Formats: sequence, structure tokens, C-alpha cells
Amino acid sequence: MKDGPRPCIADTDAPWREIVRGHQDPGSPRTTVLLVCELAEQHDGDHVDHIDSMAQGIDAWVRWNDAGRVTYAVNRSCGAEDPTAEGMGREACFCWLPTGHPLAHSWEIADHG
Repeated sequence: MKDGPRPCIADTDAPWREIVRGHQDPGSPRTTVLLVCELAEQHDGDHVDHIDSMAQGIDAWVRWNDAGRVTYAVNRSCGAEDPTAEGMGREACFCWLPTGHPLAHSWEIADHG
């Protein structure tokens, strides 16, 4: 388990939950219907969950607030380099949270556990 700020883990039902449940074929791959915030605990502003990597560091995100307002954003990933990641592999070296995210970078946030 990684030490560092705890993850926010606020969650909400995805806006597409009922559509998926009503139209999903038996045996088809499961689709995410619960969004979980990926930012550090006690962040300001909207919660965010990554939903798709589009191309070359451009990602689709769902944002929601505590009042239940949901929006979508297409944004580049932060891309800040982890100065302690030497030899850990390319994915571990860069922050994958959206550009302009508050508080800690992805590698600083403790694992769920």
C-alpha cells in the first residue's frame, strides 16, 4: 500500500446507468455505472472520474458536484513527472489526472485499501 494523501472516493451513479441496464445484452461486457472520484481527499471543486483515453494524452472525464450536477470534459492529462519513478515504467512516471487538478498528483495518492 502506498503512503500519501488518501483518495477522495466520493461516488455517484453514472448518468447512463439506467440506459445501460435497460439495453445491455446478457453476457456482454459490463459497463461502468458507478463513478468514483480519483482526486485526493478534501479537494475543492468537482469530483472527477476518467472514462476514456482518446488519443495522445487527451482523455474524457466525467465531473460531478455534491448537488448531483454532472458534466463531461475532454482534457489533457496533467503529465507532471514523478521525480522518484526512475526504473518504474513509463505509466508510473506521469500524473494521469486532468490538467489543472487540485492537490496531489496521481502517484502521490495512496492506494485504495
